[in-house]
Amino acid sequence: MNILIRIRNWVSNLCKRMYKTTNWEPDVPLSIEMLGFIIAEKYKWIKDPIYGLLDHVLPIKHMNWQLQNTGCVKGDCDDFATYTSYILIRMGFKQVFRVNLIDKLHVICVFMNNDSVFDVFSNSSYYNTKSSNVDAAIEAYCNTVVMNDIRYNISQGIHYTKDEVRKLTIDGRAKLITIESMIEIIGIECK
Repeated sequence: MNILIRIRNWVSNLCKRMYKTTNWEPDVPLSIEMLGFIIAEKYKWIKDPIYGLLDHVLPIKHMNWQLQNTGCVKGDCDDFATYTSYILIRMGFKQVFRVNLIDKLHVICVFMNNDSVFDVFSNSSYYNTKSSNVDAAIEAYCNTVVMNDIRYNISQGIHYTKDEVRKLTIDGRAKLITIESMIEIIGIECK
């Protein structure tokens, strides 16, 4: 496994040198709402090449180049978390975190907003978690994602047993939600 990581890092460093870059920077959004709108419109998610073997964070100057020349930023979650963090820092936010959710193979951006509570950007979505700290924001985000996944699956005709709902809460994707509250929130009857 270590050899694969070393090969991936070597290839990633080589790829980084080939990117087009610019010193241009986009205008700073005037509000979180405006940033959310820009991200929803301008971020285009793409898979990492070769099943993630070439996974690396794109350089900020390359993402700026993409935005300037193509009108959008193409990347995956680690690129978007990095770029959103960059924009938030340029907006003047002081507490901005790029968080690796190892068990979910996902990266998000957590930040303290102007109301002194923590919120989350994940890919092209804004989660107004209104959390008191970074850990609480991460948990609130994970809970929301699980709820959205379940709602979507139900809309597609998938039904859950009580044991299946319990597994969703136990496996770390929804640490704060009890089975009963999950059932109540999404309005499903368990078999």
